[in-house]
Amino acid sequence: MENKQLQQAKYTIAKKYGYENFEAIPYNHISSVNVRYENYQDIVNEVAIEYHRLMSECDAEEEKEEEPILIGYLNKEFGYQNHLPIQIGTEVFLHKDRYFFYTTTLSGLRQMVQFYKETLHNAIDFIWPQPPK
Repeated sequence: MENKQLQQAKYTIAKKYGYENFEAIPYNHISSVNVRYENYQDIVNEVAIEYHRLMSECDAEEEKEEEPILIGYLNKEFGYQNHLPIQIGTEVFLHKDRYFFYTTTLSGLRQMVQFYKETLHNAIDFIWPQPPK
């Protein structure tokens, strides 16, 4: 089964050459758009390029959806060996199925600390209605 982007790429290229759909393009197609002879492989390559462009757009949209979301602030302090203390009020984010916050090592490097939702749930003052567990 073809995905939506591949179907769209095939449709776009077929229309470019004056065909109703990709399957209607004959193997020995002679282009009326580009006066020179276009072999079928060139057309398939154009579909691949268009498909790649469409997939890149989808990837960009998915990346936007996967950006971390600020969900609240810590309501208790945390401490980790070789890290500065994590203070009450530290921002907590949600990304995919995990909560996380940033901490700073004693040498000054910023690091992300991830938790399963159930683990950190009670240590967060949520800024929005509480997300499902």
